[in-house]
Amino acid sequence: GRDSLWSAEQCLRAGACAAVLLWPRQVDDRALRRLQVAAESGQSIGFVCRDARHAEQSSPVALRLRLHVRPSEIEVLKCRGAAPPTQRIPFADGRH
Repeated sequence: GRDSLWSAEQCLRAGACAAVLLWPRQVDDRALRRLQVAAESGQSIGFVCRDARHAEQSSPVALRLRLHVRPSEIEVLKCRGAAPPTQRIPFADGRH
């Protein structure tokens, strides 16, 4: 809950970690904005993994992605400063 958000924010702000991965049960726009500002000030990258039902919701993050399992693709839903690409980006899933 709040402890994990606080810890992630501290790691991002301090620049102690190159990247921070976080799977919060719930997170509001205020907390997302705090994480975004912390990542920018610490020159870190924060990944907040959320349930698919939140994918289309507005949020203050700079980049929002949706992962598709079959076929293995990444869809860019939002990117700061530009329109997201219309094509999905394929990625290898390790199967042959």
